[in-house]
Amino acid sequence: MVAIAATVIVGCKKKEEPESVPPPPAQGGASVDVVATTIGSGLGLPSELAPTSTTWDRVFVIDDKTAIVAGRALDKAIALRTTDGGRSWVSLRAKAHKWVSWSAGADGSVVLADGNREKGGRVAGALAPIESARLRFAPLEGQLSEPAALFPAEDKLNKATVPGGIATPAVLSPELASLLVTEGRMPVVAYGAPGGQQQPEALKAPRGRYVSVPYGRPPQLLSVAGAAIAVRPWPRPGEPLAPGSRIPGAVAGAKAIEQLNRGPGCETGPWSLQRLATGPNKASIVGVSADRSFAFPVPGGASEQIGCGPEGVVVETLDKDKKHPQLVRCALDGKCATPKSLPFEIWPETHERTILTAATKQGVIATLCARTGARWGAYLAQSLDGGATFELPRIIGEGKSERGYFQVGALINLPGRVLILMSADVTGTTKRGWYVLASDDGGSNWGPP
Repeated sequence: MVAIAATVIVGCKKKEEPESVPPPPAQGGASVDVVATTIGSGLGLPSELAPTSTTWDRVFVIDDKTAIVAGRALDKAIALRTTDGGRSWVSLRAKAHKWVSWSAGADGSVVLADGNREKGGRVAGALAPIESARLRFAPLEGQLSEPAALFPAEDKLNKATVPGGIATPAVLSPELASLLVTEGRMPVVAYGAPGGQQQPEALKAPRGRYVSVPYGRPPQLLSVAGAAIAVRPWPRPGEPLAPGSRIPGAVAGAKAIEQLNRGPGCETGPWSLQRLATGPNKASIVGVSADRSFAFPVPGGASEQIGCGPEGVVVETLDKDKKHPQLVRCALDGKCATPKSLPFEIWPETHERTILTAATKQGVIATLCARTGARWGAYLAQSLDGGATFELPRIIGEGKSERGYFQVGALINLPGRVLILMSADVTGTTKRGWYVLASDDGGSNWGPP
């Protein structure tokens, strides 16, 4: 921090003396500007960007400098966007309705969709159908626009719904987005533009089983027919729906549509990836981009969480002996490492835990946050040999108090750099803040971005 000169009057002369500068926080503590973890220091983010109650649901990595982290805090939809590798962030936020979904374009532009759900008639355990949608647009250098209604709209799409209960906009340009809806049983591709612009005519698609969430960047439209999963470019206004191309190696199970409709498990550059259960203890990774799509088998597991990067994908499974979480790194050509060690030491007592992963050029980075009662811990695992072995896990922080705990909110894997977005208590206050740590060497060293 730069010392600020203060004026002290001595006799008839003025003498410049520096004001006292607050010392950096002790290890395990945090100031407004810095958090001091065991693995390194992190940069504090301005408190107005996002409340620490925000749950981050989606991470969009666009390139080596640009990423978007999106989520929700109570009645607010919030996204943070960086265009300089995590050094600075801007906040995109709006009041949210019953459902909220974020999406990002290939240029880093962002679209927020939200709306209301139908009342009553919901199947137990299922989301109610979406009965209305509106869109907000944020170009790369701009804020969210005012909402523009997509459906229902007067004289068109007035009976449209999204039966699966999940809708994610396909970003076709900074001022054009699309949603897959149905009118009765007819699939319809609807288009939306910022308020004041004409809404393009919707496209009635041939009957079929379509995935309502776009995959890849630019967006691709998936469909399922029998055991085949097909991909085609998301149609633009005035274009017919192109014939689908079967994804090599992809096998659709009974719940393939349901799993794909949850959206990609990880997104990096032009790729969207998802883990599909294909049978008891069997799974596959499906990867979709505008230029190429693929599928290959991976170990099954109870967790659907995956991590990825330009170099590969990380899936979580269970070790055969201890039944503890194991991380398997696979290259995008389907070659998977056989891990010879566990990434974390798991607490023996019952606890809640969250594991986040990223596939780096060197291997794997993973974080684990665990809590039981007042006890908490945040840990870092690292592999530098392609996921074959993991070094002993490192403590980010741990304690036995309701105050002072660290919580990792997101792991952001830029090409050549990994960011940890975490929250911590500001020492000596009742406030919490968001902080960012960066590593440019596969997780060995961490510091402010």
